[in-house]
Amino acid sequence: MFGFLKWMAKPFVKQVPSVTAFCMKCKDTHPMNEVKEVLLKNGRRSLRGSCNACGGNVSRISGLVA
Repeated sequence: MFGFLKWMAKPFVKQVPSVTAFCMKCKDTHPMNEVKEVLLKNGRRSLRGSCNACGGNVSRISGLVA
C-alpha cells in the first residue's frame, strides 16, 4: 500500500539543456551564464544572462505569458 508513496517522495529532477543566445559582441551564438527569466513590457518572457565567451549581456525572447 505504501510502496507508491516511496516512489512519489523521490525528487523529480528535469535535465535542462544549456540555453544559447546570439551575442552581439562575438557575432556568434554561445551558451548563457547566470540565466534569469524577465517579463518584458509587452507581456513576453525573456531569458537574460551573460555570454560564456566574452561576458557581454545577451537576451533571448522565450514566449508569451500564459
